[in-house]
Amino acid sequence: MFLNIAEDHLDWHSDFVSYAAAKSRIFARQGPDDVLVHNADDPVVGRLVERARSRCVPFSVRTHTPGTWSVAGDGIVTPDGDVLVALEVLGRAGPHDLANALAAAAAATEMGADPTAIVDELREFRGFPHRVELVGEAGGVSYVDDSKATNPHAARSALDAYGNAVLIAGGRNKGLDLGALSTTDPLPRAVVGFGEAGDEVVAAFRGVRAERAGVETVRVDTMEQAVSAAAALAHVGDTVLLSPGCASFDAYANYAERGDHFSALVAALPGFSPSRGVSDGQDD
Repeated sequence: MFLNIAEDHLDWHSDFVSYAAAKSRIFARQGPDDVLVHNADDPVVGRLVERARSRCVPFSVRTHTPGTWSVAGDGIVTPDGDVLVALEVLGRAGPHDLANALAAAAAATEMGADPTAIVDELREFRGFPHRVELVGEAGGVSYVDDSKATNPHAARSALDAYGNAVLIAGGRNKGLDLGALSTTDPLPRAVVGFGEAGDEVVAAFRGVRAERAGVETVRVDTMEQAVSAAAALAHVGDTVLLSPGCASFDAYANYAERGDHFSALVAALPGFSPSRGVSDGQDD
């Protein structure tokens, strides 16, 4: 399954072309008897899979065309045009969740899984820790842990889910353009930049569009300061979203440790009430 490709790990790869080439090796050894499930909405993926020797099975959230796993009306539709499952019963149904559901359904079908079993799994799936995970609520504000978002593309996907967000972003930049964080629609209402890349995060929201939208920005050093600042900036009904867009290695062993620290700090806020599940975000 080739879900998407965006700039990442450019502190290791010389440029995006080299990074994309490395990613495309996922299907390099496939042959005519193999299957490549791929995202038809991603133009870079589309160009790369043109040279695939395997049988390609596309999926798309944006367009409904014959032969493609897609979203049509209120359901997930098979390449034959049959509705597999209604969107209203899905455990998670944001844009990136739907892309993941399409890819998973396509791959499972190709492997011979029973359609009823596929539907049951899509209904029950609630996500994984640190991936747009609803931690809980405090003072009428929701807190979401998306620490797994270690590049701007992933953070942007999460941000697109929330109309009234206070973004916490930063950490160790992997040689990427953090300006991509400010291309979301809608923009976050406020932004807290922390860690090594905190200044870059804040700078990303100094453009004309962000200024016109009145995006507030705060620069801090630590996660403790970030949670405190975000709580002060948030209004009732807002979502404080930890979606760093950066690696965690400036202060943590990995993204999970970073997410756990965020969740622990949130749990200590006055009036905190834990979540019983994972946020459907829009949503990776």
